[in-house]
Amino acid sequence: MKIRTRLLATTLIISILPLTLVGGLSLWKSRQALSEQTFSHLQSVRQIKKSQIEGFFKERREDVLVLMHMVALLRQDAEQKLSSVQMNKIAQLEAFFQERLSNIAVLSQDEWIAQALEQFDGAFQNEGKIGGLAWKSIEGRLGQGLKKIQQEYDYFDLLLISKDANVAYSTRQGIDLGQNLNTVVPEENALRRAFNKGLEQVAIEDFVPYAAADNQAIAFISAPLYRFGELTGVLVLALSLDSHAPASVNGIVQRSEGLGETGESFLITHQQEQHVYLSALTSASTLPDRKTAKSIDVQLGLDSETGVMIKMTSDKLLKLSAYAPVKIPGLHWALVSQINLEEAITPKLGKEKLDFFSQYIVHYDYHDLVLVHPEGQIFYTVLKEDDYGTNLFEDEYSDTHLATLVKKVHNSGKLGVSDYALYEPSNNEPAAFIAQPLLSSNGDVELIVALQLHDNSMGEIMAKRTGMGEQGESYLVGSDYLMRSNAFLDPEHHSIQASLHNPDKGIVKTPSVQAALEGKTGEHISENYLGQAVLSAYTPLNIAGQRWALIVDINRHEALAEARKLQIMIAGLMLIIILFCWWFASRFTTQIVSPLLLVRNQLKSLSHGELLDTKLDYQGNNEIAEIITASKQLEHALRSIIVQANNIAAGDYNNEIKLLSEKDELGQALVDMITTLRGVVRQANLIAEGDYSSEVRVLSDADQLGLALVNMTRTLRQMHEENSSALRKLEQENAQKNRQDWFKTGISQLSERMSGQQDIATLSKNIISFLANYLQAQIGTFYIYQSNQQTHQGALKLLGSYAYTRRKNMSGEVVLGEGLVGQAALEKQLIIITAVPEDYMQIQSSVGEAVPENLVIVPFNYENQLAGVFELGRFTAFSEDELNLLQQITQPIGIAVNTAESRLQMQELLEQSRAQAEELRTQSEELQNYMRNCARIMKNYKANRKN
Repeated sequence: MKIRTRLLATTLIISILPLTLVGGLSLWKSRQALSEQTFSHLQSVRQIKKSQIEGFFKERREDVLVLMHMVALLRQDAEQKLSSVQMNKIAQLEAFFQERLSNIAVLSQDEWIAQALEQFDGAFQNEGKIGGLAWKSIEGRLGQGLKKIQQEYDYFDLLLISKDANVAYSTRQGIDLGQNLNTVVPEENALRRAFNKGLEQVAIEDFVPYAAADNQAIAFISAPLYRFGELTGVLVLALSLDSHAPASVNGIVQRSEGLGETGESFLITHQQEQHVYLSALTSASTLPDRKTAKSIDVQLGLDSETGVMIKMTSDKLLKLSAYAPVKIPGLHWALVSQINLEEAITPKLGKEKLDFFSQYIVHYDYHDLVLVHPEGQIFYTVLKEDDYGTNLFEDEYSDTHLATLVKKVHNSGKLGVSDYALYEPSNNEPAAFIAQPLLSSNGDVELIVALQLHDNSMGEIMAKRTGMGEQGESYLVGSDYLMRSNAFLDPEHHSIQASLHNPDKGIVKTPSVQAALEGKTGEHISENYLGQAVLSAYTPLNIAGQRWALIVDINRHEALAEARKLQIMIAGLMLIIILFCWWFASRFTTQIVSPLLLVRNQLKSLSHGELLDTKLDYQGNNEIAEIITASKQLEHALRSIIVQANNIAAGDYNNEIKLLSEKDELGQALVDMITTLRGVVRQANLIAEGDYSSEVRVLSDADQLGLALVNMTRTLRQMHEENSSALRKLEQENAQKNRQDWFKTGISQLSERMSGQQDIATLSKNIISFLANYLQAQIGTFYIYQSNQQTHQGALKLLGSYAYTRRKNMSGEVVLGEGLVGQAALEKQLIIITAVPEDYMQIQSSVGEAVPENLVIVPFNYENQLAGVFELGRFTAFSEDELNLLQQITQPIGIAVNTAESRLQMQELLEQSRAQAEELRTQSEELQNYMRNCARIMKNYKANRKN
């Protein structure tokens, strides 16, 4: 091979081989770094989505716990109100009959009544009939007075019966007038039973249908009549249940105050081994034909027990029922007051059209709220869909996932969550439920609260695609391999609705989904549900026993697009460098070989013994010595070049090339090439280590390799910044969630502190102590508004405090408009003070005292009426979240305070009723003693006259 060919081939090999090795290594490193960076980004997105979804369901669980406490508080308030109405009616009924008993006791001692009986009976005996001239004459003189007594007290009839059982007089003059009661069967005639009892004492005969009164339900009150100490007959007063006067039995029982739209009260009596209605139901115009009343609350009331319970009627309506005995001498009665459970525990606040639960689902973005009785009856829903009023254990929806969840939480007594499934009552749309049972003090389930989630409840979380490119997505898959969120790439077949409605087209059974449902977490390159190659990160999710798969995918072609661009640029750059090297090597070889050919020709000429007088035709004035020297220098230079080229081929770029002179163009070209390759290797190593901060030094505008590295570094730096931004946003969302957790925990714990039967003073202390501790306040006071019924004015009374010492010039009562507390109560507006007067209140301890720098005064209402005010003071300012919490808890505090006051008022009313009854009984006894003394005096007088 000629030396020219050898030199050209050797130069090209030495130049191209290191370039190929360095380019290939840089491309492999950059592709690997880009893949690792993409997987790292997918891991970050996967972790963010997982935390957000778990946080979402944690918030839902906390929502239903807070809601359960609110339901318990509303039910307790409803029970207190119903019991208050019930006891008020019982007190009025007992007072009504006590007044009638006292009335007949007084009348039976009246000499005029006894004389009237004696005269009517005498005329009846003489004439042998009722209505004779003598009888009518007596009726004309005495009848008006007797009728006045009957009408004044709204009696159905007033009867005078002789001791021989002759009905001598009746204000109604019905068919029983003139009848001898000894001729009727006592068991079949209520008047005769009343007569027999009245011969001995004051007695009451219970309401029964009475034939002489067109079968109206009549009760008889009877008392013996004496004249000069001898029994002459019986006075009988008849009461009718048909009377609806305000002061009548039905008038008292059917008063609707405090019973809402569906509430009603009714009387039950025990007669002839049966429980029988006495008063008409509000929903009926007349008595229910004295039907037998068979229910647990009725039996408990007749057994002299008092309480409140939830019962289911024969038409499958749930009622909140209060039962208690009515204590009237000689009668066996019970009063039952009931109201639809739905109305009782779903109040409307003020004049608002929506009830509390309707506002709740709107505010917290739920589809529906369902209240279920322990026996499976859905007695309330906000939307009133087809499941409203059905029984989840028996009716058409007993096989739904809501029914399964209700059975589960009923048996376990704990919170439960269902998976998403089609729910027929909601137009067969996908729905999930979260349910919590309300337990009684002995652990029994009283009712179940269930919240229905939208099918897109997690849509906002999964729809965020920051840093996911054009075809990246995240989605959830259930254990049945069907979607639990909406897919981005194929919403037509792989949304949650489409997937559940058409499982054959919506199934997702990719390697990532299968691995996640097996409990594995990882990343790999596989195919998605569309058969596309993707970089996929997967992990399992366990939501209250439901296993889901969380998948985060990005298209492989899109993820490695930058690596392909770099590959094309490096290949083009290598081709340009190869062409340059070939051109450079060709010129270099020509420059080296041409002088040698001249020398060879010269040497050949010399070998032939030819002497040339002419100089050699080459550049420079070389002599033989110079040619030899030049040849040696050329040989030495070529040797150095070969050594350096071998070092470059071995990947060593540290050796420096020593230039023979400033005109050594070959050496300078090699120096520039080594400098370029060193920069490429250094930048590739930094990118592989995850350092994107360094900038590539571009040799010139034509340095395509350097420009490619610059673009790749900028792309990776942008992806790194997007990951950092996503992590910062996650931290902000966690902070927001912590604030919401603090808010809900405060409401829940306050509800627990207010629950139970507490007197108003204890409740006030518990509330202010909790608020001071929870908000880290150093001092606090709690005032209750008390109205003066006589002056129609009210004042705020201090009933509870925290670390507060009353000063000499500070009163325990505050008039509306007086001071900061009175002004806040008058305006019903929250007041914030940031500069508290030194003489207002002080925080005291064993080491000193100080004035709080910040003060908040909060009024609270019940049904738009002022109920009280509380104030808190501390050294630091109150945050916006703390002020929002204080405003939100005013409604539950108002309800709790009103409940405690209602309980106190009910107790006072009962005490007053008992005191009045006792006073009437005492007066009756005194009057009876007086009449007996009068009778003895008359008897003694009559005896003296005979003597």
